[in-house]
Amino acid sequence: MTKKILYCDVDEKTTWRVSRKIRNAIVSGRPEVTVTERLDLALKVVREKNPDLILIGDFLEDGNGCDLADNLREQGYSGIIIYAGKYPKTDIPRSREHAFNDFFQKPLLEQNDVDPLIDSVKRHLGYN
Repeated sequence: MTKKILYCDVDEKTTWRVSRKIRNAIVSGRPEVTVTERLDLALKVVREKNPDLILIGDFLEDGNGCDLADNLREQGYSGIIIYAGKYPKTDIPRSREHAFNDFFQKPLLEQNDVDPLIDSVKRHLGYN
């Protein structure tokens, strides 16, 4: 069965780059990756597709990643949520407070920035 990933972030360059790298890194059973930059659309995608993993950036067009995670958990989503933020000093404690399964520091621009994130996605989805 194809794994489903939802990637929510306002930074289009990063979401495009990271989602492409995730698809390319997981050759066997390539996941379906849906990208949105809006909290309301992310909640709709979760209701319709029930993704196995959600990758959330710190900012969305209509909210922030912590708001989205809180909404998801309140609605009963028990899947994996990974948070990507720019400020580890504050974002790491926030990621624990908001029940994220993992945290990565932005920017996710270079391959060495993205590789640990991809490894985490693969591990959480059982591809390793």
